[in-house]
Amino acid sequence: MKIVRQKSSRISLYYFLFYSTIAVWAPYFALYLHYRGFHSSSIGWILAIYPFMGLILQPLWGILNDRFHHEWGTIVTAIVLAPMAAWLFTQVNLAWYPLVAMAMATFQSAIMPVADSMTVGWLGAQRYGEARLFGSLGYAAVVSLAGLLYHLYGIGHFLDFYLLASVLAVVGGLQYPRPQRPDRTSVSGGPHRPPWFSGIGALLTQPRFRIILFFSLFVTVSQSINGSYFSLYYRATHHPLSWLGIILGIGALSEIPIFYLSGRLIRRYGPARMLLLSGSIFAFRWMMVALNPPTWGLVLLQCLHGPSFGLGLASGINLAAEVSHIGNRVSAQSLYSATTTGMAPLLGSIAGGYVLEWVGPTNLYWVDLAIALFGIAGIAHWVIRREKSSATQ
Repeated sequence: MKIVRQKSSRISLYYFLFYSTIAVWAPYFALYLHYRGFHSSSIGWILAIYPFMGLILQPLWGILNDRFHHEWGTIVTAIVLAPMAAWLFTQVNLAWYPLVAMAMATFQSAIMPVADSMTVGWLGAQRYGEARLFGSLGYAAVVSLAGLLYHLYGIGHFLDFYLLASVLAVVGGLQYPRPQRPDRTSVSGGPHRPPWFSGIGALLTQPRFRIILFFSLFVTVSQSINGSYFSLYYRATHHPLSWLGIILGIGALSEIPIFYLSGRLIRRYGPARMLLLSGSIFAFRWMMVALNPPTWGLVLLQCLHGPSFGLGLASGINLAAEVSHIGNRVSAQSLYSATTTGMAPLLGSIAGGYVLEWVGPTNLYWVDLAIALFGIAGIAHWVIRREKSSATQ
């Protein structure tokens, strides 16, 4: 038990430090690109490079790590090389930004799904949220500070602050406990490794996993549009920039109790129902944002970020873990992540940029609402059918 607590503490420290670095980068990158002179549609294409590379590479990272079991080395190497690639933004002109983004995304795409699969391996899927809440705490602690620094010194110092903060991510990666390598005979049933794509193939043959991926995609597309363009919406609707970091920090803080309680909620009500609930809260948020509330209204709405994003993430991690086994555990998390953090942001970044240009910032959120409702309807239909089937058996 003492060893488990020690491992849990080190994993929690990793999440705290890694997401502190994300807080400096993710919410403000679109503002930095706008500062450099890109239009919203061009910003959308650059933002889309990151999920596009994730969509391609995350399944590959999963296959490689399920086969060779070098998860710890993968995340430490990726955490070191991602900011080194980002440094190239300071050395090239705007025409080279897409290639630099591709280089950075190559390493970034490995970090979250591989680390999450190791966390599930160490702690179990239902205790995932208890460790992940420290990522929300680190994000909340830094995102408001980052917003204040950008307000005081200008968004032109964006990369300087990110490279400085990346030291935290490196420290966190080095602290993460190395996983125990499974006995290869217990994984494949013999001394030889299974075929390369057998793990992903086994996952995709399961109707439940395919349905989860398809309808979760639409809910997370709506989330990705908000994540990519909320800062531009916020600026265009004339809210005070000094409050942007505070609002984002409140959202991260709202994740903490949800991640702590997520295991209990999922055990009691099931991950599918919790995924449906989180999607419904997303839809409510987009509807209210589309009504262009005052700044205090945005603050209140951001308190719902945890019950929507946090609960949805924990539910998805649990659903992916349910359909996997030790031989394709990383592949399951990587494939789910490729859909929700790869394909969804890819579609959201590109489509959101054009929609923002065509219909404006508030109408963007009406479109966002429609996308979320489609995904919610599909998940609801699946949950109802599943429960009726269980009741008749």
